[in-house]
Amino acid sequence: MGILQEIYGKQQEAISYYKKSLKTKFNYYGENNEEVLELQYKVSCVLMALKKYKEAEDIMNAMTDVVYREKLNECEVDNMYRYGVYFYTAGIIFLKNNKLKLAKRSLKKAENLWKDILYNNDPCMISLNNFIKMIE
Repeated sequence: MGILQEIYGKQQEAISYYKKSLKTKFNYYGENNEEVLELQYKVSCVLMALKKYKEAEDIMNAMTDVVYREKLNECEVDNMYRYGVYFYTAGIIFLKNNKLKLAKRSLKKAENLWKDILYNNDPCMISLNNFIKMIE
């Protein structure tokens, strides 16, 4: 339902459905489950669309902490890109909230995950490198 609400431009309703699903999955699976992380990411993206950057930051910060603490040590190549997207998105949110040091740290984590799986001329890498240069 959250996806449908988002498609129809009803972001507030989408967040409501995503959060209900998130609560259920979080209680059942715990914070380090891939479905929980993906739902947290979706909620953050909708919050970004609504320009609620502080709320989006809180969620992205919590989930990237979980990824950093518990997922990266045993990270399979299949997950490297997705985790990089999480860190990249967190970096953008930190930029929006004018937290440049945290933005750079998060963007560098994305860079470390992507450097061996994406070409330097990939649009994601170009964008990432431009943001890092902008901060420095």
